[in-house]
Formats: sequence, C-alpha cells, structure tokens
Amino acid sequence: MSPSPPTDDAERQPTSISAENYGSALSDPVRRAVLFHLKNEGAASFDEIADVAVATAPPRPPAVDDDEERSAIENALFHLHLPKLELLGVVDWDQPEREVVLRADPERLGDWLDVSFAESVHGAIDTLGVPEPKADITVLFVEDYDQLAELVADRFAANHADITVTTASNAETALDALASTAFDCIVSDYDMPGSNGVDFLKAVRRVDDAVPFVLYTGKGTDEVHSAATDHGASAYLQKGGGIGGFDLLADRIRQVVSESRETEAAGA
Repeated sequence: MSPSPPTDDAERQPTSISAENYGSALSDPVRRAVLFHLKNEGAASFDEIADVAVATAPPRPPAVDDDEERSAIENALFHLHLPKLELLGVVDWDQPEREVVLRADPERLGDWLDVSFAESVHGAIDTLGVPEPKADITVLFVEDYDQLAELVADRFAANHADITVTTASNAETALDALASTAFDCIVSDYDMPGSNGVDFLKAVRRVDDAVPFVLYTGKGTDEVHSAATDHGASAYLQKGGGIGGFDLLADRIRQVVSESRETEAAGA
C-alpha cells in the first residue's frame, strides 16, 4: 500500500519550482515515469517506484536476467534519480523509510509531463520561451586525494561539458589559483593537510563574499555543516553515492551558480 501523503496543510503546500528545474527533472525517461506515477498517487513506497521504473524500462539485452535488471534500476533510483528529484525540490525522498512524496504542484507537473512526453525536454523549454541555463561554468575543485580529483575532472569533462574543472590539492595552492583566476564556483573538501575546508572558506570570504562555495566532504557531522553555513558556504554536500554522486555535485554547482548570477543580475 502506498504511504499516505502528509496530512498537515502546511506540509501539503506545493513547492514553487523553476522551469529550469522542471526541465532537469524530466530530462530522463526514468524520472518521467516516476513523476507520472507520483502525479496520480501523491506518494509511493520505494518498491512501488521501482515497479514503475522496471515496467517502463526499454527492452533489456537477452544476456541480462530479470534480477540483474531490477537491481540496476533500483540502484539508479536510490542513489541518483530520487536524490536528484529531491535536490530539484520536486519530491521528498525519505531514504530510511523508503518513501517518496510529491512536492511539486500536480497540475503544473502535469503540464510539464504533457510537453516532455511530446518532445525532448530541451526542445520543450525552447518552445516555451524559457532560456536554457547559462553554460560554461568554471569550478575550482580543492581536493588533496589526487585520484578523486582526477576522477571528478574526468567525469565532468565526459558528462557535464558546461562545467570546466580546475583542481588544486590544498588550500594554499587554491588561494594562489584564486589570486590569478576568477572562478564561478569553488568546491572544497573538508579534511585537507594544513587547513580544513572551513578555514579555507574563511580565507576565501575575506577577499570574496559572493563567489559560490560548496563544501564537499566525507565529514558528515552537524558541527561541520553548521560551521560551513555560519561562514558563508552556499551548499554542503556529502561525498558518496558512487558515480551518481558526481552528477548530484554537478547539479548542485549549477544551482548555486544560477542563484548567484540571478542575484548579481538583480543588483546590477
């Protein structure tokens, strides 16, 4: 049985979602199928969502058995698609309870579903007269683990061509890079030799109080999160989730840069 939607009137107020976020949410056929189900049901268990995704998946190769296919789909839903939909404000994804609740306005979502099923989402955005997100985001990625830094740079180059990544191995080299180059966003690890991510954030904010700063860390504590927020971090994201976690990082970078550019344009 599907979980019941929230009963509190305040909790049931739909989230206001930008056209850009609707476009991103509906750009994948798996997410379209999930959101079509949630538009009608309001809420669903993870198993129900997985059933929908399996039923609407394209035909599998003969060598792939049913259990293998379902496992792959469930992993993608759990680690990529549902976290992304939550990041975009479209759903609430309760991982411990394995429940999903729609946060978007069902009528507005239905309008976007109609358009996205008719043609590709990017084409639909064009026909609606909504500008596509500004491309060419430059990011300084500060990470002392060289293999992870290289993996992120390679992943972004292959799958997120609008984001150019420059790496730095510690806060000192990062500050040197910032002295000569303006970046659209800074992404920093927390636990680094010589200086942690919050200390680096403080140093950045002494010279630039506006550049988006994402603390990207395995140190998932309330204290670190609170310190990052108190000193002007734009976002806080825990490492993990495999390759899908890098896609979530890319989405968060786009989000904070878009918000920064909107704020800058409003103040111009």
